[in-house]
Order: sequence, then C-alpha cells, then structure tokens
Amino acid sequence: ADLAALPFQPDYVPARSRFFQSRPRLGETYITQAYLKLIADAREEALIANAYFLPSPELIEAVKDAARRCVRVIILTNSPETNDLPDLTIVGRGYYMDILSVNQEPAVKNCECEDPGVQIWEWQGRRAGETERSQGTIHAKYAVFDRLVSLVGSHNLDPRSDKLNSESAIVFESRELSDQLAGLFYVNDMVFSKQISVDEAKEFKTPSDTFYRLRKGFGGLFEEHL
Repeated sequence: ADLAALPFQPDYVPARSRFFQSRPRLGETYITQAYLKLIADAREEALIANAYFLPSPELIEAVKDAARRCVRVIILTNSPETNDLPDLTIVGRGYYMDILSVNQEPAVKNCECEDPGVQIWEWQGRRAGETERSQGTIHAKYAVFDRLVSLVGSHNLDPRSDKLNSESAIVFESRELSDQLAGLFYVNDMVFSKQISVDEAKEFKTPSDTFYRLRKGFGGLFEEHL
C-alpha cells in the first residue's frame, strides 16, 4: 500500500530493445532461442532468476558450457516452500547435481575469475537468521548477461512455457538498466534466498526421505506437463 501511494515518476533510459513472442502451438521457440544465445554469448557473468526452473537438456548444456568458458552463472528459483507449484521444484531439483557437476571439471577449476562455475540459489522468502517468512513466492522471470544485455518477460524455464503456454519477453541492451537489474538480483533477491550445496543437490537427486522420494517420482511422471 505504501509503495502504491508513491508518485509515479518514471526515469526513461534509452535502450536498444527487441520484443519476442513464443506461441508453441505455431512451433515458435523464439524466447528459448534467445536464452540459449544470450547464455552462449556471455563472457563474464550470467544471472538467471526464474520462478519455475525445470531445465531442458539444451539449457543445462548451455549453462555448463558457459561455466567452462569461465562465466560465473547464478541461477535463482523458488524453493518448494515458496513455490505455488512445489512439485515442480522437487522435480527440477533432480537436475541440480548434473548442473553443479561442471564445477569439478578442470576447465572450471582452472578459471582465474572470482567465484567461477555455477551457483544455484532457492528463494526462502526470509533473510538468513530469520525464522518467519516475510515474503511470498518469487514470480520474476529475468536474466542479466555481462551487465549489458537483459531479458525480462513471462517465460518460465519449464516445459509448459517451451511447449504449451504463449509467452512474451523483451531483450534490451543497456548497461545502465542491466546494472540496475543486477543490483536487484544481488541486493534483494539473493538476500531472501540460500545457496544450494553439493550435498543438498545429491540428496535432491536420490532422496533418502521416503515421502519426498514418492513426490519426486510421481511428479516425474508428469514432468512434460509441469
């Protein structure tokens, strides 16, 4: 309510932009292609925030290839506790280990940049040390590449956006706007999230908890529709 009461004073910044629409019923994959190209073109940093992360094999390989080029990749998505579709996160978690495994490859270990490789963070809706969740789900879908090019839209990194839902996105080239978006990623979104460790990723891949394992297996039956 306080935010809504503030005067609206937009500060327009010129940016070279391109609008994309993907309608799977017409065989369009433009936004998926944009993601893959932007990841492939990244040279230093790729920040990816997406409410629903159930990656395709092509996306996984694009992320791992970026890490091998010494690009720092940070992926942020919902935890099951904050996702309105918790089973999607549970199924998506099964791919974390495959993605993080690239960090053990010589090409990544020999990188001279700061924090090389891939990190995966999950939105908790609360700051570290807080016991109560003060924020709801994260519904954002955006990415920033090298603080120069950004993608913002409705496209989720899941099978439904790839194969069923019509989605829209804008890709813009602007260092000023990309810096602002990267700042929100680091200062706001990551503050309410936690990094997933390799041990956690291993547990997600082969759960020891029986009920969790059943949910993962059941969700996997409908993975193409999540």
